[in-house]
Amino acid sequence: MDSTASLSNTPDPIVAALKEATRREDVRSIVASYPSDRVQKAWNQLDQLTKSSLLLTREFNGTIIAGQPESL
Repeated sequence: MDSTASLSNTPDPIVAALKEATRREDVRSIVASYPSDRVQKAWNQLDQLTKSSLLLTREFNGTIIAGQPESL
């Protein structure tokens, strides 16, 4: 087995961490933990739905808005 091929199948830990992020602090921790060029590369690997979810997480800081009273 070619070790180069197996490395390309290894998930990027930054991509995995971004996909698991649910709060603004999660994303900030990822950005602080890795070089910005690697975070940017990981961001570019995310699908549009994940990117949109992260952008909403940034705006609402992980607040659940579904099921809130309509008076909000």
